[in-house]
Amino acid sequence: MRKPLVIIFIKILFCFCSCNSFFMSETYLSIEEMNLIQNDNSVMRFLSKKPISGVLSKEYYLIKAYLPSEMSQLELFSHFRGFDLEDGVRVQFERKAFHLVVKVSIQGYPDKLLLKKENYFLNNNEIDFTVEVENGVSYGFHIQIWENFVNRNGILKHKVGILSNENLLVDSLSEGLIFYTKGQGVKWGLKLSHSNLIEGARISPRVL
Repeated sequence: MRKPLVIIFIKILFCFCSCNSFFMSETYLSIEEMNLIQNDNSVMRFLSKKPISGVLSKEYYLIKAYLPSEMSQLELFSHFRGFDLEDGVRVQFERKAFHLVVKVSIQGYPDKLLLKKENYFLNNNEIDFTVEVENGVSYGFHIQIWENFVNRNGILKHKVGILSNENLLVDSLSEGLIFYTKGQGVKWGLKLSHSNLIEGARISPRVL
């Protein structure tokens, strides 16, 4: 019998006050996917309940969240053994003024800049990405990030059905990011600071 996890499966409401406005949204997560293990001081951490495909695997994650302020940050952890060790691949999404900054790191290496997208949040506080983490390649690991919508701020905004170069946001190999190490575990998780999670899941998308 499925055990109800009230703090996860029902609506989790988070309120933020920014620029004299009141901001509220809701978080929904599948109880089969994640456990909420921390929710205090505007910081939330979610840890997967089920293992990923393996230490040496290619995983895809759906990440959808609101980053409403300059303190907003979301971190994706892949191929790790837990938050205490932080021995996996970390992809960090930060809001700096209206700009999106994406950094990558792994244990033993400092953060490396993967992407800075100017004025990304000028008209929209939301991120909606598919993130690929391929762990165990010859140069450590490989990351690709796709937008899940084309023309996200326009009238003709539409959801992507297949991941392709049309909506590819960044490729770590093309940016010259090489780490001669890899993640060590079979768990994945999310950490949010001053942010609202809308969706977070491991998925199997169609990729060209």
